[in-house]
Amino acid sequence: MREKFKLSIQCIRGIYVEHDPLPTLEISGELLLSDLHNIAQKTIHFEDNELHDCYIASTMRGKRKWIVQAGKWKDQCKIELARTIAETFLPGTNRKLFYFLDSTGDRIFQIRRRQ
Repeated sequence: MREKFKLSIQCIRGIYVEHDPLPTLEISGELLLSDLHNIAQKTIHFEDNELHDCYIASTMRGKRKWIVQAGKWKDQCKIELARTIAETFLPGTNRKLFYFLDSTGDRIFQIRRRQ
């Protein structure tokens, strides 16, 4: 049986902080991070040209695995985006996916695994 992951998307800074929470996603652990990126784009309503920074880390200021930095897709992004959801959100790691939108980082979203 395929493991299902419940992921929450939360605006942690910006104009959407006080709005209703975004829906919890329930997706297969076999999906790729690139699939989650497409789902996030549709849920948060952004295009790649609005993406300033995107990385995986335990905290917003923690050690980062970069996907996009300063609006430029990093060379290793294809490797990171090819990871499965199960590999990205390992149990006990507290990893999160952070999206900084707009060049000033006015909107910051966090995607994390829910228990």
